Amino acid sequence: MVTLNKYNYKEHSEVPDVELQLVEDCADCPAHMLDIQEINEFLTEYHNHFHDDDGQPSWEQEWEDFGEVYDDEPTYI
Repeated sequence: MVTLNKYNYKEHSEVPDVELQLVEDCADCPAHMLDIQEINEFLTEYHNHFHDDDGQPSWEQEWEDFGEVYDDEPTYI
């Protein structure tokens, strides 16, 4: 089951700069010209579209499928 993100900012000043830049890049206008609800809807749709489970294996699973294992904490250096 996929958990959907829901954005619910109340005002523009709450939105992180990186998110505002994403909105501006896609909307091709300054974010302050958009209603905060439009920004919330855009961010919700954008992140849920690009970050949902698309059925493809992760790169870690791909490596394991070919006999390689990624280890964040190896016991050797």
